[in-house]
Amino acid sequence: MVARAFTFEVGLQFAVVRAKLLRANPSNPAGMAAVAASEERIDHYIDSLGLRDLLAIAVYNGAEAHVVSGNLKAIETLLVAVKRDGLRCTKLNVDQGMILRPPGLFKHSNFLLGFHSSAIAPALPELKSWLDEHEDSFKNLEKPFFSTLRGKEIPKHDRLSSQYWVWFLIDHY
Repeated sequence: MVARAFTFEVGLQFAVVRAKLLRANPSNPAGMAAVAASEERIDHYIDSLGLRDLLAIAVYNGAEAHVVSGNLKAIETLLVAVKRDGLRCTKLNVDQGMILRPPGLFKHSNFLLGFHSSAIAPALPELKSWLDEHEDSFKNLEKPFFSTLRGKEIPKHDRLSSQYWVWFLIDHY
């Protein structure tokens, strides 16, 4: 809300709609873990443990600071191995998994979108529809801000589309 992309009312409604649509799926438990290691080292763990289809690096915070996301049992397996080797790591207090990004869309072909379970995929059209219905109330940005989705600053006066918010949601929540 800092850049005022929405009116206060629409921003609040969006948060409520998003929360209702994106509840965790108990039949497909998932989670996240912060790991103090390089991307290459984490990828090695994921591959050597046979977890490539279940886990991926979801957040790149720094050279030695990443967040891994995916299937909850796979997260727990990774944490055991990482801790056994003396690396710092912690399970994050979330209960959602991921959606795979289409290959080639971003830097990493096996990079995951956000941390939601694939069970949220059916909710995305409903969310997009809600956003489309309210797009007239979206506002031009009052301030520039750094978009972690685009990886760059979005200038003041730009207007973010409903599709931006769907991709942002997939990528971050």
